[in-house]
Amino acid sequence: MKTAIALAIASLVTVASAQLQPGRLYQQAPAKILDTESQRLANFPVAFGDWESQAEGDSLPEGVQTELGLENYLSRIYRNRKTNQQVALLIMVGSPGRLVRHPPDICYSNRGSRTLSTDEILIEDADAGHSFRSLAYVGDDSMDQSDEFVVAYGHTADSQWDVPRFPRFTYGSESFLYKMQVLVAGGDNNEERIQTAQMFLTDCVQAFQTLRSAK
Repeated sequence: MKTAIALAIASLVTVASAQLQPGRLYQQAPAKILDTESQRLANFPVAFGDWESQAEGDSLPEGVQTELGLENYLSRIYRNRKTNQQVALLIMVGSPGRLVRHPPDICYSNRGSRTLSTDEILIEDADAGHSFRSLAYVGDDSMDQSDEFVVAYGHTADSQWDVPRFPRFTYGSESFLYKMQVLVAGGDNNEERIQTAQMFLTDCVQAFQTLRSAK
């Protein structure tokens, strides 16, 4: 699973190294707001539902953090206490423009991974419905991670996770944005991996909502 995290980080590095011009649709958040959200993320629980953190994931290089406009991020590997299934989690918070310009479908393709299928993961809770995009991949033979794996991701600037068709316009007026990305590399098939991602996201979203509602 550390290899899976490394693959996710490498994918971000590949795209972030491109010389992209800053988007003009976004405003810069006041430092106080970004600091508040950064502190919230720093307090994200190491255990929630049936999941508990097993290890820290690989670090994002400072240059990548700058290119992505990050204020903070966390990279962890969680294990389900009942099933022993593992999930790699990456949550980032920062400026909306740069985060939405680096979707996983571009990042992983640039690393040579081939898309097998795309789908939508829907999660309902008492307050809102949440939508994440899932992508099933097979890695290129030249990569360390050559087996099939599933990535799911979504964004939020409030209490609802989504992957809108035009994220630059949807989040253009927001002062900050969260991006959550999970990767599942274990399991026998992609259907099972997607189910694992959905199980994890259901608990993870609840933990995130609880964290953000805390004073």
